[in-house]
Amino acid sequence: MEESRHKSWIPHGFDYRSGPELTRLQRYTEQFRQITSAAGFAEIVPPLLDYEAALRLPGDLSFTVKDRRGERLALRSDMTIQIIKAVANGRLAPSGEGVWQVSYCQPIFRDSSWGQGHRREIMQAGVEIIETGKAVDPAALLQLALRVLRELGSKVRILYGDSRVVEAMLRPWPEALRGDLRSALQLRDVSLIRQILNGDHSPAAEILYRLPFLFGGRERLSELMQLTSDPGVKAYLKEAEQVYTEEIVYDFALIRPLPYYTGPIFEGYMEGSREEILAGGVYDALFGNFSHGKASCAGFAINMGEIVSPDGKSI
Repeated sequence: MEESRHKSWIPHGFDYRSGPELTRLQRYTEQFRQITSAAGFAEIVPPLLDYEAALRLPGDLSFTVKDRRGERLALRSDMTIQIIKAVANGRLAPSGEGVWQVSYCQPIFRDSSWGQGHRREIMQAGVEIIETGKAVDPAALLQLALRVLRELGSKVRILYGDSRVVEAMLRPWPEALRGDLRSALQLRDVSLIRQILNGDHSPAAEILYRLPFLFGGRERLSELMQLTSDPGVKAYLKEAEQVYTEEIVYDFALIRPLPYYTGPIFEGYMEGSREEILAGGVYDALFGNFSHGKASCAGFAINMGEIVSPDGKSI
């Protein structure tokens, strides 16, 4: 039985692409390349394998192997880390003075348990911007992502949040509690938040209890602006107001599963699809993992395979 299974089945989360689906994928990736090239991005192909320690992500997502020397390597599971690493170590030429604009369109590999229905080979297209002289503009980045998706015929809803807002809301509590509070916010479990805070009724706690429900349009910005007295949070909310489009839904309890985000974050979902098709944001702290220097870093990734999937609603 085991031998015949290997002859006739393929591992879960992998599949063949052919026919109309492959034709759409080739057409969409070429459109992506044309749009990003016209916007000044240079395409690269990161190596398929890298050191496991460089690519290690929460949740043990990587496929790992050992080479003949015993080095632990991993299939690329995150293009962002590889590109930041390349820039930090001088392996990529800048696009201009102190700026790198990089695009890619390659598969990544992330492990998942059987039965979850997730693809483990994901065709991902995206961009990264690294700047040493000034902060990357997340609004311009998000507009580029929306332009790509619109031209590919994808109708999406974008969840927009800001990791700085979450961190400001957690600041009144000891560091020992913040990890549990982040997890509870990610689950939107208000009862768990109350339990962690021992039923605290301070103004700071009351805002935290309401944060998972501050989900929607511009009215949510106004509501949160009235609730907080923190000038930093008010400034972040004013930034958020500048990026508003009809596709955007504000969600200030949004927490990305990857830990390196340090500013605005966003996720995109397409009607009829259960998979995230867009993810991105600002991750300035990531550069310091590979260099003593500092740089502002931001980017987004599009799950191209999900857009062209027969289960999706793409054209």
